[in-house]
Amino acid sequence: MSRSAKEGTIRRLIQGLYDYPRYSKFLQKELPPEIDKVANALARKYQWSIVPEGSTASHMLGLDLQVPAHYAFLSSGPTKEYLIQGQKLVFVHRKNSHTMLKDHFSATLVSAIQSIGKGNLTHPQLHTLSSLQTAAKYKRIVRDTKSVTTWIHDEIIHIANIAEGKAKEL
Repeated sequence: MSRSAKEGTIRRLIQGLYDYPRYSKFLQKELPPEIDKVANALARKYQWSIVPEGSTASHMLGLDLQVPAHYAFLSSGPTKEYLIQGQKLVFVHRKNSHTMLKDHFSATLVSAIQSIGKGNLTHPQLHTLSSLQTAAKYKRIVRDTKSVTTWIHDEIIHIANIAEGKAKEL
């Protein structure tokens, strides 16, 4: 691994974690690692359940175009920070309520809605969310999220209804 890293075939992100560097012809430089893939690799390595938190979840779902200052994930593991190629990656320990949802997308959706706040989802955000999955998938998400806070579950039902309406239009 060390030899391959010196040759540039792979890139060492932190001790024990490597990736294949990506190069942008347009920017004419090496691209930073995809932070969500790094977070998932660390979670697999340490057997944590993780869910994007707050602004990270909103950014990943396309609700917020601003790149977060640091990437935060709720974790079943310890609270820990990593510096990955100049990007701060934070894992915050939380009880398993949101991290144990069956579907990763459901957990990300709950986290994003929670960070935006009760009644603060705009019509464009609702339509963005409704277009991310099929109506059938949203039916499963509604069942999967029955145990979350009532107002968050109500927002998910509203998103599912919008997605179903779009499906009927097609």
